[in-house]
Amino acid sequence: MLVNVISGRIANRLGLGGVNYSVDSACASSLTAIELAVKELRFGSSDMVLAGGADFHNSINDFLMFASVKALSPSGYCRSFDESADGICLGEGVGVVVLKRLSDAERDGDSYIRGGQWYRRF
Repeated sequence: MLVNVISGRIANRLGLGGVNYSVDSACASSLTAIELAVKELRFGSSDMVLAGGADFHNSINDFLMFASVKALSPSGYCRSFDESADGICLGEGVGVVVLKRLSDAERDGDSYIRGGQWYRRF
């Protein structure tokens, strides 16, 4: 119910410093969170950032709202960016990425992807 509290609780539990905030931009929330994280790194406000998204509450009201605007996929499949896409499917999940500047990741010996090539720390 209090989305603005979630990021603060996570930061507190993990003992993190720096800014923390929640972003709500509908289906683009996770992408917006990553965009904001990259800006934190670019501007030098942070050296490492956790960014992610969660969808954990799909009630009957959500189903009814999406059904009323015919947004739900009649086939039951989600085909993003496909010509045969016919709507969305409701689901729940959580995802988080840890982001650093490439130079910092290389200096610290972290695993990272560069130019499609995966570099691993052993």
